[in-house]
Amino acid sequence: MSIPDQTHDLIAVPLKIADSKFVVFLKKSDSDPEYSVGATNGSEAWEGDMKTAGSSSSNVGTLREAFLAKRLKLKIPEEREEIELIVGTSEACHTVVLKLADEPSKKLMLEYLIYELAEELGTLQTSVKELENKQKTQGSSISLSHFHMETTKKSNTRLRPPQKGMSVINPKSKKLKGGQGIVFE
Repeated sequence: MSIPDQTHDLIAVPLKIADSKFVVFLKKSDSDPEYSVGATNGSEAWEGDMKTAGSSSSNVGTLREAFLAKRLKLKIPEEREEIELIVGTSEACHTVVLKLADEPSKKLMLEYLIYELAEELGTLQTSVKELENKQKTQGSSISLSHFHMETTKKSNTRLRPPQKGMSVINPKSKKLKGGQGIVFE
């Protein structure tokens, strides 16, 4: 798997643990060359940095690759003051302790996350539209839209005209001749 270039500021991964849904993200801030890690369930937010994981700049690529491959686990205690994020596989595993964020930083974190995800969604939608337009101009009937593919499926079954001597109600069986009554000789 190739790692995207260093211009990506945010890698977000959705995780589901029991009935709770979380978004875990790795972001690079403008002021600090180090990566910071965060997690949120929409109402609470936790934050930490890669320094607490004891990671050097040499294995940041490994951590980014683990985020992109979604090799992440969260350990959430009952108190929820601190949660543990386990990044990577058993042979190359890093644990990052994320601490509950205070209100101002939680608000900034959620604003940043929502804005960046919305911006990425807009970019992806624009790319899909451009690809669809390119396909139309090339004369291809392939559509990239999942909704469009679902609505344009054609049935492979063809209606055949009824054959002579076959039942109209059950087309695979022959017609039964009607009763003749009793014949006296």
